[in-house]
Amino acid sequence: MKKLLEYIPFHLTACLSIGIFLAYSFQLSNFIYGTFILLECFLLLGYLFSKSRMIFTLFTGVLFILMGVFIVSLQDERNKELYFEQHLIKGDNVVLKIQSQLKSGNYHTKYIAKVLQINHHKTLGTILLNIRKDDVVQPLVVDDELILQADFSEIKPALNPHQFHYKKYLERAGIYKQVFTDFNNFKLLKNKTSTWRGMVFKIQNKAKIALFKHHFSKDEHAVINALLLGQRQALSKELLANYAAAGAIHILAVSGLHVGIILLLLSVILKPIEHFKNGKFLKTFLLIV
Repeated sequence: MKKLLEYIPFHLTACLSIGIFLAYSFQLSNFIYGTFILLECFLLLGYLFSKSRMIFTLFTGVLFILMGVFIVSLQDERNKELYFEQHLIKGDNVVLKIQSQLKSGNYHTKYIAKVLQINHHKTLGTILLNIRKDDVVQPLVVDDELILQADFSEIKPALNPHQFHYKKYLERAGIYKQVFTDFNNFKLLKNKTSTWRGMVFKIQNKAKIALFKHHFSKDEHAVINALLLGQRQALSKELLANYAAAGAIHILAVSGLHVGIILLLLSVILKPIEHFKNGKFLKTFLLIV
């Protein structure tokens, strides 16, 4: 423990974490853009003219705290000119692109969608899209693009004490607004562009179809999807509670165990590279990538 406390990267990481915590807790990201550059200049001047080790250490810590705040600010799309809320007028046509599908609620199928444009203006921003369930219509898939007149609303906070705060969870993922609609109130666009998310989704769907042929039970199929494809939408609350009670909930998510298995497999596959000059260095580099 003493060696860890004397380890300089540990101090810098702690300061960076403090900055990230401050940005999330006190919403400092709204005004940090202008002050960050000015303060950083003062800190750099302090590095140049100060011979005191204490002052140098203090300035370094403050700099990394500011960097933590700046990282959060940089990722917050609300600070950018193209953020969709800055161009939104009621009744505008909004183009959305599906990024991923979440676990469905009792009445709605939920998606994460990107706001591509409002009327003819390109925009940034991500929202929660709720589409009323319809057994007749096929659900949307990743990369689908749709146009609608969206009525954006706030995400409701937790109503009960100690309840999971879904609003804060979404905010940390950069999602601050949601839209409720049904299949009759939007139109799918034909000329959609493909992304890597869409290609991964197609591969996952092919794997799902292959698994259905083996007639697994509903719970077995849900666990296999979680283990092989990283999709936990089909896991029931009862099944999750049973895994949690058994202390094995971590195997249903990407964990250190999964990363270790992948590392071992890749290490075996890349072992022939070690026979070349600087092969161990090249192998290590490829494993990290």
